[in-house]
Amino acid sequence: MLDMGPESNEAALVPALDRTIFPSTVPALEELIAPFELAYRLLPGRTIRHLSVPSVLEDLPAIRLAGAITTARRPLESLHLHTYSFDTLERTLPVLLQATPRLSVLSLDFIEIRNQPTLERLNSPAGIFLFTSVPHLARLHLRFTFRSGLLQEDHQVFLDSFKRVCPKLGEITLSSMLRGESVTYARARLLGGGEKWEKVKVVARNEWAFYAAHG
Repeated sequence: MLDMGPESNEAALVPALDRTIFPSTVPALEELIAPFELAYRLLPGRTIRHLSVPSVLEDLPAIRLAGAITTARRPLESLHLHTYSFDTLERTLPVLLQATPRLSVLSLDFIEIRNQPTLERLNSPAGIFLFTSVPHLARLHLRFTFRSGLLQEDHQVFLDSFKRVCPKLGEITLSSMLRGESVTYARARLLGGGEKWEKVKVVARNEWAFYAAHG
């Protein structure tokens, strides 16, 4: 059931899909964590700024979600999605990003059954093109189920590619979920002009991995 005050702006959980949701239900809702079927019903007419959908992306749900996003009372600022692979993302992400032109934070979780070259495909011309419709993107979080060697990899080419298509992008976090490791890069201005990506945060599973990441 939905048991929240009319002025609540917190995330809503509505497990009963057959219950009626009226326009007067949580009209001030700003943060929503819900599967597709609930997001379709709660987005229209509300001031939701942050949306997280734990359901895995598929073609038709993505199209329906994009339509619901356009009926909200304010532009979506933060979006968290889950997908099985780059192939699924390539089909579904463009329609969602076209519906969220003011998006500033994007989190993508890749639920992979094995170690896949997802990061490399994201850095391909087709992968970079997916993000051309979000010029206001400031933070990007990419989480992979398993990415061995994430902390030791050189990500400079990948970072520079995203900087060209997302000029306001200031932070990128890459994570390997099963290994419990992540690395965060931030854009920093140089004293003599120009910019560079700096590694500002590392989460490592052991001391060796931490020092290897700073090698």
